Amino acid sequence: MPKKTSEQQEFFMRINNPNTFRRNLLEASKDTLNILKQIYNVRQIREVKQELINRINKEIGELKVLVQKIDELMPQHTKEELIKKFPELSFKKKSKEVVVPERTMEKAKPKAKPGVEKHVSEIEKLSKAIDEVQKRLQNL
Repeated sequence: MPKKTSEQQEFFMRINNPNTFRRNLLEASKDTLNILKQIYNVRQIREVKQELINRINKEIGELKVLVQKIDELMPQHTKEELIKKFPELSFKKKSKEVVVPERTMEKAKPKAKPGVEKHVSEIEKLSKAIDEVQKRLQNL
């Protein structure tokens, strides 16, 4: 029989309290799965946020083009000339505050993409895995 080298030898370690060890291992697994679930949630929120930013930037670009067209089409008059021609108009300075209606993320979400569905399924898988670990912990 050939002798085994130290690399080929198998090592065994005795665990004094296997139930405690298993409980600690399952709790660590549960914490890891919870962290992964939170990471997927953050990723999904970031994707929605990026889509909203892209859509807003596109609309701002369109508004800039429209404002340029209005400036080109409007005749150029001074403020005094406009007051003489239209005395009923008031030329007060407007405040620079922009009121944005409050919307929840649910309303502002764009249509779901396949990538988002992938994240949802990953979150569901993680939730199921967390539930399984929780059941194992309760059985100990």
